[in-house]
Amino acid sequence: MFCDKCGNKIQPLSKFCNKCGQNVELTTLQKTFNTTGNLSIILAIVGFVSAMVVGYKPEHIITDTIVALVFAFPRLYFGIKLKSKGVHNLKYALKISLGMFIYSLIIAIINFIFGPSGWLYYILIYFYFKSYKRTKSALA
Repeated sequence: MFCDKCGNKIQPLSKFCNKCGQNVELTTLQKTFNTTGNLSIILAIVGFVSAMVVGYKPEHIITDTIVALVFAFPRLYFGIKLKSKGVHNLKYALKISLGMFIYSLIIAIINFIFGPSGWLYYILIYFYFKSYKRTKSALA
């Protein structure tokens, strides 16, 4: 992303150009990546904490922690990657969005089978799909 006034390269999450001070508007794609990434990070943290609190038993602390990390880590990691690298590499963002859309869909189906606890995944499914569609249209 480049400044409209001076042409200086700007970091994707910057609000001002560091060379001339121009106010920088985020594009729709950047806003989508930021929203999707933030939701993914928040739901990863909420998922980890809730998995540890709901099923907490002192004798199973290690296995519960490992299982909670296995399910929360992809959302956290790829949420951060989508926010930080998505704007610079749209093909990478497309892969992240499609992969996390499929991952969230699988997890939601698994949660739906075993109980109604997976409703938060529907939010992620929507935003990763939206991110995928907007990235695909930007690449076209």
